[in-house]
Amino acid sequence: MSQAFVDVRDLTKIYLGQKVASVDDVSFTLEKGKMLALLGPSGCGKTTILRMIAGLIEPSSGSIIVDGREIANVPVHRRGIGMVFQAYALFPHLSVEQNVSFGLEMRNVPRAEREQRVRQALELVKLAHLAGRRVTQLSGGQQQRIAIARSLVIEPSILLLDEPLSNLDAKLRDEMRSEIREIQSRTGTTTIFVTHDQEEALSMADCIAVMSAGRIEQIGTPQEIYDRPATRFVADFIGRGNFIDGTVVRAESGTAMVEVPGLGAIQVAHSEPVGGKVELLIRPHRIEVGLNLPTATNHFRGTVREVVYTGEMRSLTVAVGNLSMMVDSPTRGAGEIRRGDSVGLAFAADDVTVIVAKSGEEVAR
Repeated sequence: MSQAFVDVRDLTKIYLGQKVASVDDVSFTLEKGKMLALLGPSGCGKTTILRMIAGLIEPSSGSIIVDGREIANVPVHRRGIGMVFQAYALFPHLSVEQNVSFGLEMRNVPRAEREQRVRQALELVKLAHLAGRRVTQLSGGQQQRIAIARSLVIEPSILLLDEPLSNLDAKLRDEMRSEIREIQSRTGTTTIFVTHDQEEALSMADCIAVMSAGRIEQIGTPQEIYDRPATRFVADFIGRGNFIDGTVVRAESGTAMVEVPGLGAIQVAHSEPVGGKVELLIRPHRIEVGLNLPTATNHFRGTVREVVYTGEMRSLTVAVGNLSMMVDSPTRGAGEIRRGDSVGLAFAADDVTVIVAKSGEEVAR
């Protein structure tokens, strides 16, 4: 079992005058060299956690252990942590090289070593050719890479990124996701970043902690979070989904049949207690659609009510019994589908996630 490099235990923050904690008893671990995303809506406490790790906010209680050392009471400048702020916080009156060199100068690193490390950091982010420019002459993506170089040049134990892509346009955000992931992989720097963007978290992180109202709802790999959400909140926040209420009417050999009013029975690949009320999640892209489909484990017919063309995919709204289901279909390979068409829908039992209400808690299977 890998040793935890970052170990956050029972971390809580209650601001003066607050009755409800901004961060409520949060615990998680992170292996050395891995990247964790703190994902959630605005106000859920993710940035507060990042700032407590950085030393910019004092915890109300709990501990923050990095490489076996408790740092909750260690001053900011002695934590060895690099942080890239949402607005980059670069010095506009200094050159690129001077910005990157600033942290080393504050640490009294000798000039020769300083110059070498600055050069290496700029080469890492592929901007060595712009060393003499003012940062105000750079694009948003270039400024972000300079902010990352400035954080990495001090050789931090952890790199913290606060909404690193929020100030960029859509195309540049896509490019910078790959850039940041590549830089992190090459340096092997343990990294924690905050985002409200699910695609950003899924595409960049080794591990995702989904947060709501100051607490972690679920922590796991991107695939675990997406395919097996632990709660309705996680299922709804990550990706799009069809949520269907039903009752378990039969269970045998590790499978169950769930009766859905106005639709019929759906087979799921999990054994559930007969009579139990459950909620099913089926992702739109897991549903096969066509004018004529062969019989599958779960198959239904419906009428197309809406077709939205998005380039590589078509997003369909299909009326099936009493339900309205979202279906994502590639624009090639399934034939032309129009509004008003009668279509077949099919999906496997393994493509259904079961969210079961138990003692006020939700458990996904």
